[in-house]
Amino acid sequence: MNLLTSWFRRTFADPQVVILGIVLVVGVAVVVGLGRMLAPVFASIVIAYLLEAAVVQLQRDRVTETCICYAGFPAFPHQSVLSSIWPGANADPPVNPVGAANSQLH
Repeated sequence: MNLLTSWFRRTFADPQVVILGIVLVVGVAVVVGLGRMLAPVFASIVIAYLLEAAVVQLQRDRVTETCICYAGFPAFPHQSVLSSIWPGANADPPVNPVGAANSQLH
């Protein structure tokens, strides 16, 4: 027990480690709590990161950013187009009204 206590005091005596721990705990709590709402944000970050290499290569080939944007924009359908093609794309499962749920129990 003394070994654990001494490690704890030695490690958490540094304020930067404490701040890092707090930031990590808050970050994990935000991702867990708001993960469903933040999923499109995370997906867009990943897609932007993956497209960065293609954009850099096209810029080396002297293609302007405007042309790159106009060429890449139709490649990713908007949410409204996606939901009109595939109706269940952004829909949550239907929730029964309270009256209907109670009537099934009796």
